[in-house]
Order: sequence, then C-alpha cells, then structure tokens
Amino acid sequence: VALTGSLALTLAVAIDPFASAPVPKTQPAAPHPPPAPPVKPLAKPMNVHLALGAAVDLEQQPGGLAALRVAVSLGGQTVSGFVEPTASVPTRLPLADGGALDTFFLGATAGICANVSFFTGCGVVRGGAVRFQGVGLDDARAVWLPSFSAGARVAAEWPADSLIAVQANAEFRVPITRLRLLIGDTPAWEQPFITGTFGLALILRVQ
Repeated sequence: VALTGSLALTLAVAIDPFASAPVPKTQPAAPHPPPAPPVKPLAKPMNVHLALGAAVDLEQQPGGLAALRVAVSLGGQTVSGFVEPTASVPTRLPLADGGALDTFFLGATAGICANVSFFTGCGVVRGGAVRFQGVGLDDARAVWLPSFSAGARVAAEWPADSLIAVQANAEFRVPITRLRLLIGDTPAWEQPFITGTFGLALILRVQ
C-alpha cells in the first residue's frame, strides 16, 4: 500500500496542470538601422545648341531679301535663350533722279523661348545698324544708322532628340527706331511698321 500511494503522488505531481513551466528566454530585438539620407535628384545639364542658317529678311533695309545667321542657344527642356548674330546680303536701291544707295545690315537678335515638344515660341529683340553708301550722287557719303526692333518668333525643329536637326522659323518685329531716308526733301525709302524674317537653320546639339 505504501508503494502504491507513493506512485500515485508521483503521477499527480507529473500531471499537475498548475505546475509552472519554464519561461523561455527572449532575445533582445536588434536595433533598427538609421534611415538613409534622402537622395537628391541629379540636376539636368544645360542644353547647348549651335545653329547656322539663312533667312528671307524683309524690310530690314531697302530691297533687303537675304541674311546669314549664326546662333548659340542655352537652356533647359522648357525654357531657353539665344543670341543670333546676323549679317544681311548687300542690296542697291536705285534713285529716281539717278544714282543709288548701297545698303546692308549688321546686328544680332536675342530672345527668351518656351519649348514644347517640336515647337518653340520666343520673345525677341534685334539691335544693329544699317550702312548706307551713296553711289553716283553729289557729295556721296557713307553713314551708319542704328536699327532696333522687338517682336516674336515661332519655330519648329525635327527630329526633336537627335544630334543634328533642321529648324524652320518665322519672326515678326515692330521697329523701335524706324528708318527713313531723304534725298534732299524727297523721301527715298521708309521702313514699314512691321518687318519679318522667314528662315531655315541646321541645328547641332552639342549637349
């Protein structure tokens, strides 16, 4: 009987539901790494374009028809600026009483442009001087007259993302200094209120 009681006590202890179980040890949580610093987007490089072109340059000078232009353009994808030196082809204006005037223009056009896809719109100013040389006149002289105008240009380039592209443009300007020539008291030529330029250019995208 003593053996049986001892065995029962042993079984009771073994299956006691209130006996405490060993608590497993928990590992401390690993520390979180510090957050990475924000990555700043790389600044887009400036676009540099070179252009060589010819234009029909109307009413910049008497009988003016053609001009040569070289341009440098700097800017981003949407806004850019350009400077464009211009030289016109010399022309001769015959006078009613005999003689003539030889003329040509030297100057430059500058503008700020907005670019959308293939198309560009610009506000422009042009400054320079027109040279007039009398031919076959009494007391013939050569003079330079300042010429300034302002207006707008629209242009289209194709293809848009290649190293070399072709551009067509049209420009209309209002003279700020309106030229007027007199031979004695007789008007020989007067610049109109609106001048225009229509051109083609070969574009080289340097960057």
